Amino acid sequence: MNLDWNLHTLNALQSLSKATNVARGDLDLAMLKPAIEPILPYMELNDFPLLQIIAPSQGSGWGIQWNQQTPGETPAEFIAEDGTPTTDAATYALQEVKYKIEIGRGEVLCYAQETAASFMDMVEAEVSAKMRGHWKIMEQQLVRGTESATAPPGFHTLIPDSQIYANTDASGGAFFDQMKLIEAITEVEANPNTGFIVSSSRAWLQAVSIAIAERNADVVVGGTDIPGGARVPTYQGVKWTTTKSVLNTMTFDGTQTTALTGGSNTEIFVGNTRHIKRKFLTAPAFIPLSGDEDMKKKFSIKSTWAAGITNFLYWARIPGVNVTNISQ
Repeated sequence: MNLDWNLHTLNALQSLSKATNVARGDLDLAMLKPAIEPILPYMELNDFPLLQIIAPSQGSGWGIQWNQQTPGETPAEFIAEDGTPTTDAATYALQEVKYKIEIGRGEVLCYAQETAASFMDMVEAEVSAKMRGHWKIMEQQLVRGTESATAPPGFHTLIPDSQIYANTDASGGAFFDQMKLIEAITEVEANPNTGFIVSSSRAWLQAVSIAIAERNADVVVGGTDIPGGARVPTYQGVKWTTTKSVLNTMTFDGTQTTALTGGSNTEIFVGNTRHIKRKFLTAPAFIPLSGDEDMKKKFSIKSTWAAGITNFLYWARIPGVNVTNISQ
């Protein structure tokens, strides 16, 4: 769905402007809130396919809660006819990720519209830019965020060490090992349906996957459409999304990513979105702000959200992919 700032909204803004019968620059942003708010969750979203694939739902309470399962070590066994099977039940631990507030403040400069554009044009430009920034920060935190008193955790920290399939054991990383990716896809529980990689490696992934397919008739390479209008490559049945939120400056020590900067490595994430919860306690909202500045109309865009991986067995992370070997 690609609504953005669509024709219906522009017509609504123009009608509202005429109805007020006031001079440019005197229109209150609060009067535009009913026209802006319904399309705000879709504005500029088409440039963030990862947020479309991991679709949000409505949240409640203080945060997202789930019982994290740790399977028993003896799922099944062979015994004698008069034997007693081993009792080894899974254990469960209550997990919680609390909702955190994301907010950005913008303003419409009245003097600019007097010299360049109408009030509606200025609102469109400023709200669109602020919403784009809102999505950008949200995606960055979702991918690589570290939990703090004010920010939720991201996949980089939510996926535990037990679900890491290092690309190499060489300090400093190495060229992408396709077998590590196949291993991760194979070992992840059920069938992974999505993966995401650094934006500079899309052409590289397509080239690698096509080369693999040419040697193995069972490997399926293609493309698929996702909500929002984007078309992404598929490899081994996994939809691959590129994002700048996956960094290519990571430091790798032969086992794990030790820092997000200072190196030339990236990570590959793969898993099943069915085991991700991304929830809005409050979806992005347009909040006009009152003030006594004659030349500025201020507003905020605010959302309250959290995300969690409800079963880490369905996700994997592959660190140690050296991007100096990735064809741009």
